[in-house]
Amino acid sequence: MALTYSTLNTVTRDYFDKVLIDIITQGTPTLDRLWKKRKTKGGNNLDWPIEYNYNTSATSYAKNATLTPVNTDFETKAVLDWSFYDVGMKIYYSDIAKNQGSEVQMRDLVEDTLNNGAKSLVNLLSTDLFGTHSSTEIYGLYDIVSGTSTYAGISPTDVTSWKATVDSTTTTLTPTLLYKAITTATYGTEGAPTFAVTTKDLYSEYMGKVIDPKVQYVRYDGAENWLARGMEIAKLGTIDLTWDRYCASGSFFLLDEENIQFVTLPVPNISDVNIRIMKLGFMHTSWLMPSDGDYISSHLRVYLQLQGKTRRTNYLFSALTGVSAT
Repeated sequence: MALTYSTLNTVTRDYFDKVLIDIITQGTPTLDRLWKKRKTKGGNNLDWPIEYNYNTSATSYAKNATLTPVNTDFETKAVLDWSFYDVGMKIYYSDIAKNQGSEVQMRDLVEDTLNNGAKSLVNLLSTDLFGTHSSTEIYGLYDIVSGTSTYAGISPTDVTSWKATVDSTTTTLTPTLLYKAITTATYGTEGAPTFAVTTKDLYSEYMGKVIDPKVQYVRYDGAENWLARGMEIAKLGTIDLTWDRYCASGSFFLLDEENIQFVTLPVPNISDVNIRIMKLGFMHTSWLMPSDGDYISSHLRVYLQLQGKTRRTNYLFSALTGVSAT
């Protein structure tokens, strides 16, 4: 007996495009730039010495005058606790079994779950990068680029140079105000802004209204750089300017990249646990299946902190609503 068309149709497989369309990952050039320069260190805390004062006995004097040395406090220590990040992944073993075999497998379920976990950590880190520390998260850019808050155990009240400049009154950015801000945050050998980041709207308005023949454009691209693929950078002299979806409304950061860096703890050498380092630098624990459960689970983890070695070489406009060419 011949099969009818409708009968044949019931045994015809649906076409399945094997490319997984990512509709969650947002370009995050700020995290991308800082993450590439991350350092790895050990220790109970992250600390570094700060020289904050001159010797107050420095003086000019008359011949035969009595000179009295002064014991001046000029050094202190900045200290940060580590922050710990984790994403737990769980896959039912029955789903893995169903996903096996070249005839039925359209995607590698384990690999996709691992990649989704990495993207989830990137999203959280990007959010916290443009946030403030309150509990267990990293110290964010708003903690470092602040004129009032205590950071790394040091208060601007005690060390007056331990603060950034925050302009919370300017609402319209002009090229003159921008270059004045860059000059304000420039401190010779200590550092100067090298990277500017703002919101998409303010970036678009600046590029649309400010005609600057020195502006050049560079586009992030390449399969290896999915964190910021497609993002655009404008060159303002020696400073790179871009936008970031995670940047809060009204904000325009001028950052000293040489003195802001992520620091991560090294992965412990545990011989009886299968731990590997992913390309992003996250720690991946083994997939484990409990004896009483129909699933496997694993974790991606990273132990880190955002270190701002200095603060006054950064600048923040925090209340912008627009841009003007003059």
